Parts: sequence; structure tokens; C-alpha cells
Amino acid sequence: MKSATFKLLFLVLSFYLSSNAFAQKDFITVTGISESVKIDPSQLNHTTLKAIGHDNKEHIYTGVLLADILQKAGITLGNKRESISSYLIFRAKDNYKSIFSLAEIDPLFSKHSIHIADKIDDKNLDASDAPFQVIVPGDKIQTRWVRQLVSIELVQVK
Repeated sequence: MKSATFKLLFLVLSFYLSSNAFAQKDFITVTGISESVKIDPSQLNHTTLKAIGHDNKEHIYTGVLLADILQKAGITLGNKRESISSYLIFRAKDNYKSIFSLAEIDPLFSKHSIHIADKIDDKNLDASDAPFQVIVPGDKIQTRWVRQLVSIELVQVK
């Protein structure tokens, strides 16, 4: 009886630990504001877009609008002075960096939408790209498409 109870307890515990209950959440840390904020993109509205990837093939990327992440972090868009005198530094796990002016993201100035993807062609991003990848439709080359994105820093020029 003890053995059967132990086995059942072991199976239940194994299932619980392998479930999402202890799954590590992926966040994007936004800094350069009054207080650093961790944003969980899974809590924001997801959209899809088609874009040519690093492999020169068209893919469907699923993710959130960068503007939505910034607004969730408390960064105001639509302010002309702040948008033209601020920029964002995107950092990857390996410390690769890319810079965007805030005006490139602000719908007041730009009709292009930068996305933070977590899926490609209805599949999770590969480990070499995950947890998030910056997708910039219209860029001729994908040098600013930061893979393994972990943080965004707002810098205001003084």
C-alpha cells in the first residue's frame, strides 16, 4: 500500500512540477523611466504580420506592438518634444544592441508598427531567437531585428 501511495504521489508531483505552475515567465524589462518595469507580453493584445525573415523567406510573426509595451511601461507616446529627443536601446541576452528613435515607434510620427514577436508561423520562436524578437517590417536587412530580446531602455537627450 505504501509503495502504491508513494508512486501516485510521485506521479502527481511530477505532473505538477512539469506543468505551467512553475514554468518560468518571460518578461521584457523596460528601464530609463522612473522605475524599471517588467512587462509580460503574453498579457497584451497579440497581432500577426507578414515579413521577410533572416532566411529571406516570408513568415507570419505573432507578437505585440512595441507601442503597447511602451505604454504599459508608462512611456507616453504622442508628445512631439519627447518623441524627437528620445531613443530606445534594445538589448539581447548576449548583449547585442540596436537603437531606435522614439519617433520611429510613435504613431504620431510613423505609420510603421514595430512588433515584438514570440511566435513564427504559429510556432514558438527557436531557442536562437527566443524569448522575443524585434520585427521591423520594411527594413531592407534585419540588422535591427534583435533576437533574444530581454530589455528596452529609454534614453532622453538633454
